[in-house]
Order: sequence, then C-alpha cells, then structure tokens
Amino acid sequence: MTKRVEWAALLALVLVAAFLRLYKLDEIPPGWRDDELINSLVISQHVLDAEWAFFYPDASGHEALYHVLNAGMMAIFGPGLAGIRGLSVVMGVLSALLTYLLGRQLFGRAVGLLASLGLSASFWSLMYSRVGLRHVSLLPFMLGAFYFWWKGVERSASGRVAEASTFSRYRDHLAAGLLLGLGFYTYFASRGVPFILLASAAYWLLFDRRQFWRRWRGVLISLLIAGALALPLYLSLARMPETAGRVEELAVPLLEAGRGNFKVLLTHISTTLSMFHADGDGEWLYNIPHRPVFNLLGAFLLLTGTLISFYRALPFTRAGRKEESVFLLLWLAAGLAPGFLSVPPASLGHTIIAQPVAYLLPAVALVGLGEGAPRRWRRWAPWAAGALAILFLASNAARDLDDYFSVWPERGMVRFLYRADIQDAADYLNDHGELDELAMGSSLAGPWDRQALLVDLDRPVVDRWFDPSRALLFPADGGNLVLTTFPQLADELLSFLEMATEPVADLGSLRVFSVQRPNLTGSILPGEPGENEVSFANGLALTHVEFLPAGLLLEWQAESAPLALPPWTLASNPPPPGVDTRPRLLVFVHLIDSTGSIVAGDDGLWVDPYTLQAGDAWLQFHRLPDLDGAYDLEIGLYDPVMDERVLLVNGRDRFLLRSLGR
Repeated sequence: MTKRVEWAALLALVLVAAFLRLYKLDEIPPGWRDDELINSLVISQHVLDAEWAFFYPDASGHEALYHVLNAGMMAIFGPGLAGIRGLSVVMGVLSALLTYLLGRQLFGRAVGLLASLGLSASFWSLMYSRVGLRHVSLLPFMLGAFYFWWKGVERSASGRVAEASTFSRYRDHLAAGLLLGLGFYTYFASRGVPFILLASAAYWLLFDRRQFWRRWRGVLISLLIAGALALPLYLSLARMPETAGRVEELAVPLLEAGRGNFKVLLTHISTTLSMFHADGDGEWLYNIPHRPVFNLLGAFLLLTGTLISFYRALPFTRAGRKEESVFLLLWLAAGLAPGFLSVPPASLGHTIIAQPVAYLLPAVALVGLGEGAPRRWRRWAPWAAGALAILFLASNAARDLDDYFSVWPERGMVRFLYRADIQDAADYLNDHGELDELAMGSSLAGPWDRQALLVDLDRPVVDRWFDPSRALLFPADGGNLVLTTFPQLADELLSFLEMATEPVADLGSLRVFSVQRPNLTGSILPGEPGENEVSFANGLALTHVEFLPAGLLLEWQAESAPLALPPWTLASNPPPPGVDTRPRLLVFVHLIDSTGSIVAGDDGLWVDPYTLQAGDAWLQFHRLPDLDGAYDLEIGLYDPVMDERVLLVNGRDRFLLRSLGR
C-alpha cells in the first residue's frame, strides 16, 4: 500500500465512520435519555458556570475532562443535538481512526484497516458514538496512549534510543504518559488501562529481560507522567468518600464473593464471556437485550484470533509478534474484567475498553489465516482470507446497521426510555407555531421530560406539566393539552377530558386537544357559589371537592404565579451530596375517625407547581377506601422536606369537613 493509497483509505474510513455517526442523529436514538440531559445540562453546565473541579459528585460521580470538552461544544452549538451529542460523534470517529493506526503499528496495515472498518459499522460503537455520554471519550485517549507506547517500544527495540537526544529518545513515551493520564479524567473504566501496560512490562521482565532493560526507562516515564496527571483526581476522590457508593452499588459480584457466595461472580463471568457469540448486555438502553456483539462468523474469528494470539504468546514458540499478541490478550482480559465484577454482566458500557481489541482480534485471525497457510495453499490463501474478510465485514455490518437503525429504535421499551413521545411532541409543536399555551402530560419522574421538550423546541412556549395518571390540567385562558402514550389518563378523569376538550390531532404517539376549564357541579365545599374557595398562603386555592366511587376529586387553582415555593435548581439524578431533590409541595387528604386518628389517606401532587401560571386550574384524583360510617375529611398542603404544613390565609393548617358519610 503506497502512501497515497493509505491516505485515500484513511479518508474513506473517516468519511464512512462520520456518516454512520451523523446519519439520522436527530431521530436515532429516538429521543433524549436522562443521563444525556444530566451530563450536558447539569454537569457540563458546571464548567460553563466556571465551577471548576477534577471530579464532579453529581450523578454518582463524573470525571471532569469529558465535561470540559462537552462544555466547549455547548458553548459553540448550544444545548441541542450538536451541543449534546456532537462530542461523542467526534470521539467515535477518532476511535475508528486510531484503531487503524494502532493496528498498523502492531500488526500491519491489513489488520488496522479490517479492525477499524469493523468497528466503524458496529452496533457497539454506534451506540456510544451517538449519545451524549462520556464512555466513548475514553477510547481516543487509550488508543492514542497505546499507539505512542508501542512506537516508543519499537524505538527501544531497534537500538535507536542511544543515538538520539534525551527528548527524542522518550518523546513517544512522554506522549503515551500524557494521554494515559488524561484518560483518567474521562470514565472510571480508564483505571484499568495502566494495568495492561504494567502487565506487558511484567511479561518482558519474566520472559525477555534484555528487552526489559532496554525499555524500562521509557515505561517508567510513561507511568510517572500518567500518575502525576492522575494525582489531583485521586486526591479529589479521597476527599469525597461518598463516591465509593457507586462502586459498591455496581460491585455486587465482588461483595457477594467476599461473603462466601461465588455463584454471582461465576454467573457474571460466564455471561460476559458469552457476550460475543451467545448472550449480551441485557439493558434496552444500550442494546437489544441479550444480543451478542458478533454473528457466528465474527465470534468464530474472534475466538480464532484469541487462540492465534495465545499460541504466539507461549514462551516456547518461535512465532512472530509475540509481544504484541501478549498485549492483545492482556487488553482483552482487562477490558472484560468490569463485566465480571459489576452489574449488569456483559455491560457494553462497563467493558468499553475491550471494544477496539474485540475488532483487532478477528482482523489478526483473518491476516493470520492468509499468512500462515501451508505452502501448497499459500497461493490461494490470501484470496480466501480476503473473501472471508469481506464476508465478515459485510455480514456483521448488515446485521449491526439493521439492528441499530431499524430494530432497536422501534422497540417500545427503547421509545419509552428515550422519551420518543416527547420528541414527537416537539416535532409537532415546531410544525404548529400557533400552539403556545400548553399543558403537557408526563410521569413527572424528575424534570427531564420538560428538559427534553425544551431542548428540541425551536421556539419558546408556555408549558405546564402534569401526571395524567392522577391529574388533568387546564391552562388559565384556554390552551392545548398534549397527552402521550405514557402515562395513560386515569379512568376517573376521562369524563372530564371529554367535557372540556376538542380533539386537534391524534398521531398515535400523542394526542392534542383544545381545552377549556370545565364547569363542575356537586362540590361539597361549604358556602354560596363564588364564596367557597379555600385559599392558601402560597397562592393556591382549593375550589372543588367531590366524592367519586373510588375516591376523592379535588380541583385546585393557581391564584397567583409564581407560587411561594422554595427556590428550584436543576440537579442530577442521583443528586450530589447535600442536595435534596425531593418534591417541595404535596397535597394531603386524610379520613379521620371519631378519636382523631387517621384511618385512610392519600398524599400527592400530580402537577409541577413550578410551571403553573396564574389562573391555571387542575383536577386531581385521590384514591381512598370505601369505609362504612361517618368521618371527618381534612385537606391541606405541606412541604415534605421541611415537614411543614402550608397555612391557609385564615391561619389554619388544614381545611376540615366534618362527619361525611360515604
């Protein structure tokens, strides 16, 4: 391969890798995952707000470098598709390019090209190259460190070190140490990368001491630089003992083994070892559950490459590329170890450092089959290996691309986890600029549905949020109600939806209604019409109380906005230490017997009070048992964090209705 051909091949590789990572990026994944929004809108925002740290305790702990780079993307492109997912696209393309360079350095151009092409079109790489998560940012630093490490090793083995200046002698090891140290600040799996290099050096010490003594200075320089760069991170972690909680949460197999139960560990080892041919990551978020990485041909070539590398690595064989083969085996073992030791087994995220070597080993097998054929077959062996290589690349690419772009994003659980309905709502609203007063149905599991909508909207809207499984919200002066497939509207509220709305659109994944506040009758609030509101000091008023067969219907109204509520800030899930993200306002409904004891109750607030506008009203349904006899009914508001009730304007801490029979 001439230089010109190699450059053309590299350009084609980069273009293919970039195309596959940009194609339909606004549609696949089919929406926004919590973790993506948390990474960019909370943790990377710390960097934009000049809140500098080596390690951020948000979301169980994040190293800083990914967020520094991602903050740059956010500053350039804003919190949208390019700002949130663009960095992963760049890192994915770099990973494919560096896989070629490292493969060429270790085994030649053919191995590098086959491995990088396989990686470019793989489901595994696409999954992490097209979401705004930090996992993929580890790979370019690791691959770059390995590339320069082996350049330095080759320089030492050639005997050219003694002839060069001090800087020239060790410049490759300096670069390797720099990239290795920076890699610690990307993703926690990076902590296993130095062990690959240490184990390689240990192999030289045991089986090739002459080369070890030639190379030990370069090895030491790389590790010292990496250690010096990593030191601030580890000092930061030492001051945050709570960050160990995430490790303990994941390291279930190790914890169980420490208690004498090795069954969990053995199961994880078995599942992870089968992730390439029979089983796989069981999470819908990042895989079609239990889908293996390769088809049978790919798995066969991976096994063959592993066996070839193992044979070459044996001390008594005279096979070439012995050190490189040892390196691949150590890399594979270190990459799979997190899958053995953490939950879930065979996690594509936890084992991400094994991703490039999983494609280098089949490439080693293909080239090895071509080069190592018996003499009588040697004329045809390269052609046969080339045909097998094309079949390997084509069959796995066809399988992976179809699964990633067609099968995975259409699965119901994937659409649910990535909030596809919210993205559909944003697309509809972008196409209908006249809809600007909105009541959005949502599970209200954190603020992320709302953030997902705001990221995708190309214009500002006035949005209120409620949980249809218990509530139905009506904008103050009329507006539009948007209901997605989850959660479904409570049966008890269906009649009120029909009473107060006119259908506007039904797209399957969402329904849009024009809505007006209904006129309710049958309230058991005392007083004459217009004088029966029960006003609270925070700006809310209880305007209707009605028993339904399965419970109690309440109507509330925001008399003013914003409500008198504690300040709210966007925080990660899990939140950093000291940050409480529990709701700050709930409704309590209690049935009280003649002794003053609570016999039944149902607490909850199924609207987001921070999004309410003055004049907004909503119905919410409380489930109560059907009890015989007469009971007092008390209704009120409270702050569950401070355990304090919100007072009515008359100074009382509850609204009480006496001796109600059902």
